[in-house]
Amino acid sequence: MARILVTGARRGIGREITLTLARAGHEVVATMRDTSGSDLADIAAQEGLAISLAALDVDDDASVAALFAQAGMASVDVLINNAGILSINALEDESMAMIQAVMNTNFFGPVRCMKAVVPAMRERRQGLIINLSSIAGRMAVFSHSAYGPSRCLVPRFDGADLMWSGALPLSSICR
Repeated sequence: MARILVTGARRGIGREITLTLARAGHEVVATMRDTSGSDLADIAAQEGLAISLAALDVDDDASVAALFAQAGMASVDVLINNAGILSINALEDESMAMIQAVMNTNFFGPVRCMKAVVPAMRERRQGLIINLSSIAGRMAVFSHSAYGPSRCLVPRFDGADLMWSGALPLSSICR
């Protein structure tokens, strides 16, 4: 079975992805900014699932570097970039700080993580990267002045280098 790293696994889609994959027999590294308060370790213990929790802030270069420098982390079989934040505001009501925060998490976060795993995947000529996006990135939504564009960029960016090399399969999934 595969070793899979999921970003943004504390709650929501990331949590459900983690549980579904672990219940299917995969070893899952569930990452989140703060592991305290997550119920995944308790569920893993109760059900005998191979889930390990790891602190990861996809906004922070040092946090990403530290996690992927740990033994075996850069050589995961599958990276699922799920972490994201949502801000619901019209453009004129959104602060530049929030627009930058949304872009940092939703776009640059996946880029940081891809950069961390791609070298080992290329070397093995094996691996899969799945970037979760959003339908909000494909349509103009009045209140998604930062969120839509941040999610729109991921599927346009993720395959530019990797698909041309023919080395790695990539998927962008709209949620």
